[in-house]
Amino acid sequence: MRKYVMVIIGLLLAQLMAGCGGNSSSTTNYFSTIISGITPETIVAGEVSSGMTLYLKDITGTTTIQFTGATAYSMTQPSGSIKTGTWQVAGGNIVLTDGSGTKQTFSRIQKEDTAKYWLVFDTSTNTISRLYSDLASALAYHPELMGGSIQGTPLNLTTASVTSIPYGSKSGVAGITDSSGNQALFNRPMSITTDGINYYVADYANHAIRKIDPSTGAVSIFAGSGSGAAGFADGTGTAASFNQPTGITTDGTNLYVADYANHTIRQIVISTKEVTTIAGAALVAGTVDSTLGGTLARFNLPMGITTDGTNLYVADYGDHSIRKVVISTHAVSTIAGFAGYLGVADGYYVNARFNGPSRLTMDGSNLYVTDYANHTIRKIVIATGFVSTLAGNSAVLSSQDGIGLAATFYHLGGITTDGTDLYVGDFNDLFTNGDGTIATPWRTYIRKINIKNKQVTTIAGGDASAQFAVAGTGTVARFVTPFGITTDGKSLLITNANVNNISQIK
Repeated sequence: MRKYVMVIIGLLLAQLMAGCGGNSSSTTNYFSTIISGITPETIVAGEVSSGMTLYLKDITGTTTIQFTGATAYSMTQPSGSIKTGTWQVAGGNIVLTDGSGTKQTFSRIQKEDTAKYWLVFDTSTNTISRLYSDLASALAYHPELMGGSIQGTPLNLTTASVTSIPYGSKSGVAGITDSSGNQALFNRPMSITTDGINYYVADYANHAIRKIDPSTGAVSIFAGSGSGAAGFADGTGTAASFNQPTGITTDGTNLYVADYANHTIRQIVISTKEVTTIAGAALVAGTVDSTLGGTLARFNLPMGITTDGTNLYVADYGDHSIRKVVISTHAVSTIAGFAGYLGVADGYYVNARFNGPSRLTMDGSNLYVTDYANHTIRKIVIATGFVSTLAGNSAVLSSQDGIGLAATFYHLGGITTDGTDLYVGDFNDLFTNGDGTIATPWRTYIRKINIKNKQVTTIAGGDASAQFAVAGTGTVARFVTPFGITTDGKSLLITNANVNNISQIK
C-alpha cells in the first residue's frame, strides 16, 4: 500500500522553484497528496510516446485536461475555452503547443502507483496535477477539493474509529476567544469546511468566520466583527460583518457563506479576507431568481451551501428549495423544490418537495441534501434535475440502520462525502416532552451511507443523559447538535453547535 502525507503546495513549490520558475503566491491554496520525500524526476524514454492517449486531472477538480489522438489534442481550461495543439516529450517534460504557438510545460515531480500516473507541475499556471496513462486510473483515483471537503479516498471509518475534541471548550463554554485548541472559544459553530490546508468555521452566534490552523491548533477570527456583534457590511476581515452565518464552503480560492439572518450569500477571498455580497439583499427575505445579478435575487434563511468550483448550491431552508448561484455571473436559479411549498415528493425540478432542507454536499455529479423535517437524505442528479430519496423514511422518527428507505433518522444535521460514502449528523436533542421540558436521553449519532448500495450504518455516538460532547471509540463517543461536518481526506471534523466545540473522528 502506498503511504501518503498531505503537503501544502507552498512547501512543494519551494522545492521546485529552482528548476521550474514561476511565482508560488498564486498556488498557496492548492494542495496535493504525495509520497513523502519529494524528488523532482524527469520523464524518461518509453514512458510516453507519440500518439499516446494521456489524461490530466487538476488536483482541485476545477480543470480537466484530456489529450487524445495522434497529432491533435483538445484541452478544457477552467474558463471553458478550448485549445487545440500537439504535444511532445522534450528535455524530460511534456510540452503542449496550442495553435498560437504558446507552450504549456508539464514537468514531472514524481511517479506514483507503478507508473499509472505522475505528479506534474504546469509552469504556465503554477498548478500541481496528476497525469494518467489510462482513463480508468484517472477516474479511479483523483483526490480533490469538492464541496468544501477532500474527496477521492474512502475514509473507511467504522465503530472502531476514535473521536477526539481538539477545538473549543470541552465543558461547553461559549465565547469568542482566539487561542489554541481547547483554549479557543466558539459560540454555536454551525458549519465547517476545509481548503486542504486550514479549516474554516461559520461561528453562528459570534457572527464571524473563524480559521483553524490544524498544524498548530491556532484558532483566529478570519472575517466578521471580533466583538461578536451582528450586522451586515462588506469589507476586509474584521471590517466586514455577518448575521448568524450558518453554512460555509470553499473552492480553494474563496470561501462562500450562507449568511442566514441576512438572507444573503457572501464571498470571502482567502488570500485577502475581502468579503463581498454576491447574492441576495440584506434583511430582505424572499424567493426571487435572477439572471441579471445575484443581488437582485432573494433568499429565505439560506442554511447549507456547497460548490463544484463553477456553481454554488444553496439549501434555502425557509422556502424549502435548492438554489443555484453561478459563481462567474452571480445568476441565481431554483433547481429543485417549489418556493414556499413544503412536503415530501420525489420528481424533477419544481415537482419535488422538501421540508426544511438544511445541509448539502456533492460529489461532482450529484447533490445530497439533509431534508431536516422529513428525516431523509435526498439525492439530486444535477444533469437531469431528478430528485429521489436515497435513505430514510419521512413517516418514521428513529435511528435504525438498514438499506435505503428501510433505514431511519431523527433530525439530520451536517453532511459530507469522501466520494464513496456520505457521513451525516443525526440527533433528537431538540425534542420536548408534553410539558415543554427537554426530552432525554439525548440521542446523537454519526451515520455512514454507502452511495452505491445505500447501506446505512452507525459509526459513532449514542444516548446520553446530559448534553456534553465526549471523546471515545465508536458508541462511547457523544456529540451534540452536529450541524456541520466535513472531511480533510483523513478524518471527519464535526461541529457540536450547542456545546461550542469541534470533534474529530479518525
